[in-house]
Amino acid sequence: MTATRPSPTPIISLLISSSLFLLLSVAAAAPLRINCGGDALQSIAFREDLPAYVSPENSIPLSIPKGTVQASGTWQPVYDSYRYAPSGNLQYKIPVPSATYTVALMFAETYAPLFKKGARIFSVLINGVNKLDALDVFATSGSNNALFLSFGNISPVAGFITITLARIPGKENPMISAIVINAPNADQLVSQSSPPPPTQPPVTPTLTTDPTCSNGIFASNPVTKQMACCPSACGQCGGNGCGNFAPGQLCCISSINIAAKSCDTDVAPCVPSKDLSAVIPNPAPAPTTTPSSSPNQCPAGGILGENPFTSLSACCKSVCGKCGGNNCGNFAAGELCCISSINSLGKSCSSNPPPCVPDGLVTKVDTAPVPPPSTADNGLACTVSGATENQFRMNAAGPQVEAALVGADNKQYISSTSVGEAFNSDIPVSGPSGPAPWDTVYSSHRWTKESVLSYKIPVPAGTFTVKLLFAEVYFSAVGLRTFDVFINGATKEQNLDIFKAVGKNVGLVKTYNGVPSKNGFIDVTLIKAVENPMISGIFIEGPGAGSKAVGGGCVLGATGKAFAGDLNNGFDHRSHSVPGGPYIATDFNNDGVATVALDGTQSHSHYSDPGPPEVSGAIVAYKWTWQVMENGVLVQKVNTNKSGKFSASFPLGKTTITLEVVDTTGDVAMESTEVEVKSSTTNGAYCYFYDYGAKSFATVPLPAGLNSFPKPLFGDVKPTISMNNAAAFGNFPFSQNAFAVRCIYFVEIPKTGVYSFKVQHNGPFKLYYAGAILAQSNSMGVTTTPDKYYMQKLHSFQITYFRPKNLTPVLVLTSPELELTKSVLQHDSGNVLPIITGLSKSESTPSGGENIQIFGSAFINGVSVKFGNKLASNLISSDPGVLQVTVPEGFGSVPITVNTNAGVSNAVTFTYISGTTLNQPVIFTQTKLKDLDGSDFKVSFIAGITYGPDGRLYMGSSKGNLYALAVDKNFQVTKKCIRSAGPSHRAVLGVAFSPFSNQLKMYFTTSSMYWKNENIFPFEEGWTNGKIQSIDFSPTMLSDEPGKPCAGSPQDVVTGLPVSNHDHGINKLQFLPTGELIVGIGGFTNGGVSIPGKKPVPGDAPDDLLGGVASNPLSAALVSCPYDKVTNIKYDQYVDPEKSKIISGQCKVYASGLRNTFGMTVHTNGKLYATDNGPNKNFGDFSTNCFGGSKSSGSMPSVLKDKLYLIEPGKYHGHPNLNRKECVPYPPSAVQPLISNLQSSSNGIVEYRSNTFGGAIKGDLFISKFTGQHEGRVSQVKVGSNGKNIGYAPIFLGFSGLNVVEGPRGEFIMPRVYKSEVVIAKPSYPAPAVTFLLGVHPKQGPAMGGTKVLITGHNFGFTPQATFGGKACTNIDVHDDDSFTCITPPNPKNTQVSVKVVGSAGTSPSYGSDYWYM
Repeated sequence: MTATRPSPTPIISLLISSSLFLLLSVAAAAPLRINCGGDALQSIAFREDLPAYVSPENSIPLSIPKGTVQASGTWQPVYDSYRYAPSGNLQYKIPVPSATYTVALMFAETYAPLFKKGARIFSVLINGVNKLDALDVFATSGSNNALFLSFGNISPVAGFITITLARIPGKENPMISAIVINAPNADQLVSQSSPPPPTQPPVTPTLTTDPTCSNGIFASNPVTKQMACCPSACGQCGGNGCGNFAPGQLCCISSINIAAKSCDTDVAPCVPSKDLSAVIPNPAPAPTTTPSSSPNQCPAGGILGENPFTSLSACCKSVCGKCGGNNCGNFAAGELCCISSINSLGKSCSSNPPPCVPDGLVTKVDTAPVPPPSTADNGLACTVSGATENQFRMNAAGPQVEAALVGADNKQYISSTSVGEAFNSDIPVSGPSGPAPWDTVYSSHRWTKESVLSYKIPVPAGTFTVKLLFAEVYFSAVGLRTFDVFINGATKEQNLDIFKAVGKNVGLVKTYNGVPSKNGFIDVTLIKAVENPMISGIFIEGPGAGSKAVGGGCVLGATGKAFAGDLNNGFDHRSHSVPGGPYIATDFNNDGVATVALDGTQSHSHYSDPGPPEVSGAIVAYKWTWQVMENGVLVQKVNTNKSGKFSASFPLGKTTITLEVVDTTGDVAMESTEVEVKSSTTNGAYCYFYDYGAKSFATVPLPAGLNSFPKPLFGDVKPTISMNNAAAFGNFPFSQNAFAVRCIYFVEIPKTGVYSFKVQHNGPFKLYYAGAILAQSNSMGVTTTPDKYYMQKLHSFQITYFRPKNLTPVLVLTSPELELTKSVLQHDSGNVLPIITGLSKSESTPSGGENIQIFGSAFINGVSVKFGNKLASNLISSDPGVLQVTVPEGFGSVPITVNTNAGVSNAVTFTYISGTTLNQPVIFTQTKLKDLDGSDFKVSFIAGITYGPDGRLYMGSSKGNLYALAVDKNFQVTKKCIRSAGPSHRAVLGVAFSPFSNQLKMYFTTSSMYWKNENIFPFEEGWTNGKIQSIDFSPTMLSDEPGKPCAGSPQDVVTGLPVSNHDHGINKLQFLPTGELIVGIGGFTNGGVSIPGKKPVPGDAPDDLLGGVASNPLSAALVSCPYDKVTNIKYDQYVDPEKSKIISGQCKVYASGLRNTFGMTVHTNGKLYATDNGPNKNFGDFSTNCFGGSKSSGSMPSVLKDKLYLIEPGKYHGHPNLNRKECVPYPPSAVQPLISNLQSSSNGIVEYRSNTFGGAIKGDLFISKFTGQHEGRVSQVKVGSNGKNIGYAPIFLGFSGLNVVEGPRGEFIMPRVYKSEVVIAKPSYPAPAVTFLLGVHPKQGPAMGGTKVLITGHNFGFTPQATFGGKACTNIDVHDDDSFTCITPPNPKNTQVSVKVVGSAGTSPSYGSDYWYM
């Protein structure tokens, strides 16, 4: 869907004769074009308005002066008229042939009193499906300007396309200027079919006598339109008798008002199970509006009215006051004081004290219900969710039943392994007491051949009445089907026999009162006794019963209402499938298959309902599907493991596997990935190296067996055995010593024949063939095998060699008959022996518990690690050369070995020592940010996070909110200041404070992503909508108080920054020691090539998956911007971003070629490090050149992984941007990443500055991975003295968040976007007995000093002293034995100092830089 000013090409541009025009205006087999509110427009082939297809009948056509609306192209005249609805909704119901259409709608705001935002707002629905939740024409396009909206893939429902412009209470009238339904023959049926019949008003009985009941009240049920004889046993509203009636016999329906009896004042009528309509002779229909002479049957001071959203009558309280009056806020959700569309007795909200919706009358619905895409078996769209605030009704296996407010089956609530099967029939079934509105529920049921069928339905905490509906429509005798019924594990029925209870084709209701929820659910379980268990329906009643669940095809918001598409947190989708991969495995045992572990837990939902309460979506169902060949037949495989993880066997080759996920709203998403199983046979020989120091041997000292001692200390693949100098042998640690080599290989004989071999050698060697020595020598020279050997196919060889120290090593193997290339030489990777080359840490305390990394090679094929005889736990193998394990308990010195199916590695010594209090195992424990009451602090969509100079935790959310949190040492929030950064579509992704100032001025980035898809801005404004802004927080007001705000208002610092039409916006802010402010700006393309759709012209191709907007001067880069003055970036033109140039504004590219740098940090070594998100498969092509600005698409290079860069200013880092003529993706000349295989969505990055664990991890980089529903992980990167690392990033923590910041005591603080929480990793160690400094917070500040810092540690006592680079910190304020504050002294600019504390137990040791003067 797009929103721009159109320039449509008219289908007919020639002059048309009057007869041809008549044909066009009546029945042309062409696109259907309707000039709403106006006459036919001959020149552009628009029909006159079609009032016969419009409702309500009192909608009004209106013409305005020609040319009032500014619109380019020939379609301008359609804006010279429009149709509006003075009350209710405006709807066009248009007959069309069966086809797929594009529907375009045209609007213009031309009414001067409404030239302001928020005056006229309405929702747009097509066929009941919400397309726009709150369209504000003026806010979108301004006054007297055309607005063109296009919606694709529209299919008719029951032969009609229904366009509804739904009124929003309190807002002005919905309107429209023109409609285009675009497809061949769309116009065909308009004149051939009768207009749709008008909606009939509800029938109200005219009789007030009771012809059939005794001691009852004669009334009408407006929900089912049935006559009702209401038992007097109902008693007062909420009386004890209410619970004694079957489903539907609700005693407290306040909306039945007849004979002056109302739930508000009299004995309440109720809805019985028997319809008495038939006994009432010819009831007369009530008028659509109550005549002014009708008596006001409401209590004193009320107004009798009707709620048009529910068709229920309403006794409206007079205390509502005027529209928008103060009293409106005094009522609970649903009690809407200002519903202007309730009109009764000539009274309306626009001219009189308004009627309102009283307690108990309606569901909490303030707009027309919006049916989302169906997930029910029947495939019907949702019009009845089955959920009101205090009631949940679901038809198990069947469709919705509108008359009884029963929702369709929702399989996502099935918790048993078997989802069973659906049985549907037309068998008439009624309850034991006669017909009821929900009788069709009995005609269907869900059953299973397995032993158990369970539904787990979400409900709030509380106690409920559960009603289970059954009907036996299959068996005709007692005892043929029996099963047990459990609710929340408690037995409710044993051997339930439906036929025995009520017979065949008769409904049975089992009612269970006082059922408490269990962990937020009602769990209904049926367990087989005889034949298949089954169920027809589930009804749950009680406070909030319908607030958490809905029937199939429907979705539910936090307030119990069907929700719309604006709750997707700015994304153009809700459910998001992330299947992971591509997955690669090896068939080590050569049986043609390999087991592969798949993980879909990165899948997530973008759904967010701000509430209250705030609710975030989650994935609730996973379904993996793939196909394999079995016995010559292609077989479909399915896995529905609810955890999102599973393992399965896959055959050699590539297999496509698809993950389908369903979120809590019922939204479905699918995505595919690839599983590749490779053979274990690999090109080249595998050579092992053995260290012999200064020893000398006359012959090769190695035994023939690989698994014998000694063990190799180094291994490598050699494409050929042609090592004629030291460099060819490789750079291994003992290459200068005496060493031995063993190379194992197969020879793939291409042609049967006789073969011989020749060995050139400086030192002794042995050549083995099939285990026997083929040739050997104990000297230097060239040795040839004494015979030729008849060979065919594959043969195994081994050659061993000893190089004496100080002798040039030479070992070359050739064959006169065969060139021994890497394709001829092969080895089996599954039989390669593991080798340990190093440990990240070689000692620990006897208690163990910390994680260490083991480095080496061939850590594949059934890996385990032993410390002596103890098996290490929590093994993570992220690379064939890196393992991570948790150290077990132990004592003394023990050998560490790696064990695989190929054998046991060399041993490396690990020592357990009684650790000093300063040298403890590196262990972190998990906790969460807490609220005042001790519960988890709930905050959604946090993306940016930092600490301020005042020690508060500052955060920004992608929903446009800013947070300043005062947090105590236990991470409990004590005060909070919350500010809006603007509209909810303004995502705050980066937050920072200047280290050159002590002011509480926070800088933050804002972006409106998906601006084109969501019609937030016109194109020219959309791609430049990014900003850097600032806001001042109060140092004393930590939360708002009357007249004392805790923060000011946001101010623009930089405007005009580029924002993609996808999820790449204005990211992290980083201040450099040089004084520059750097901002990460996301790329607009997947690989350089943009494919924009040609919308708004209906029917044209869609955008590429990154939004269809081309690169521009500042996208895909780190950009330097001034922050001490307002900068407005302007471009020479905005139509084609790829050709635009900056003409004003002082922002400039600092480093280019970064696709989406979300996180960056300045290390204490002075270097800037940044993460970068790699390309996505199928999201767009890669450029291959830019000759003269031209471009061509190319295939996806192997650069999908996320990366870690050491940023080089002014250099290109690999991601193309055709605007800057950076056209080749990731060439060798580009800056190469330090690590090129980070896990997907590795975003946050921080340098660890704390002295915890004796400084063991100080200076390391830690990278936090985005987490959807999985726990995530944090990777650790060791930085070398040259600023680079050794090329790996082992897993450090098994949990994470989108971003990461270090806390005052060495904690990792990480917000989780979709879990609405902040997770914290706390260091765990025994407190030292000496004075110890953990760290200084903040860790940097201005050179002039004067910064109030928090110093944390241990054993400070009551009179601590601190020095910064030898200068005393003043104004010491002791908090406790572990922390105090002081004011920093001045020091030279860009100086790093160590901080020493003199406390009650001595002077703290130093571990390097503790504070950085900027």
